[in-house]
Amino acid sequence: MERLISRLDKALNQQKSITVIFDIDSTIFDVTPRNQEILNLFLHNKKDLDAGHKLKPLEWGIERFLNKDWPEEFKKEAKNFWKRHFFSGTFLNSDRPYPGAIEFVKAFKKIDAEVLYLTGRDTARMREGSLKQLKYWDLPLEQDHLLFTKPNKGMPDGPYKAFFIDNILNERPNNEVLFFDNEPVVLDHCMFEEKENYEAFFIDSTHSNRMSPKKIWPTISAKDYPNLANSILNL
Repeated sequence: MERLISRLDKALNQQKSITVIFDIDSTIFDVTPRNQEILNLFLHNKKDLDAGHKLKPLEWGIERFLNKDWPEEFKKEAKNFWKRHFFSGTFLNSDRPYPGAIEFVKAFKKIDAEVLYLTGRDTARMREGSLKQLKYWDLPLEQDHLLFTKPNKGMPDGPYKAFFIDNILNERPNNEVLFFDNEPVVLDHCMFEEKENYEAFFIDSTHSNRMSPKKIWPTISAKDYPNLANSILNL
């Protein structure tokens, strides 16, 4: 937390332009309600199985329920159902921002930072819903093209985001550029430690567990958003 405020303070004192890049899922929004709604829908007609499952806050996906003593065919069906519906725009209105997340993002606009959104959501299935979501929650979005979605759903998020950030750094060589993401497998591609005007922050909320975050990474807990928003506004 102190590291972020220190970088911003230094950039402002040097009158540098600031660009901030935000992931969306599990960085700004808690997607647990989306997962719960999808799980409830799947279990609605499964009367022969216990359907009273409630996901824990900040739980990623529905993996915990796939480890239960259920038939393998049912587990596979549940996983495919979740994947098909989670990566669509249908249930995005179920997401809820983490407490203070909206104020955190808005605080950057108050100090005249450029705010961009870089998500692993793909254009064909999720762009329209993502734009509606950002606007519904009144997040800073001066123009629609400042939301960047994957052109192809099959592209791995890490290389895609690393390529995008590298382009931003080349286009804005004098800017202070900051990136926020919750997924370790993404951040592992996006550290660029040789770039003095850039830093990536791991958002400690929830993630897919495909990789553990590295202890050396700058880390921000999603619980710190309210305090961070206030600190930025006081710079």
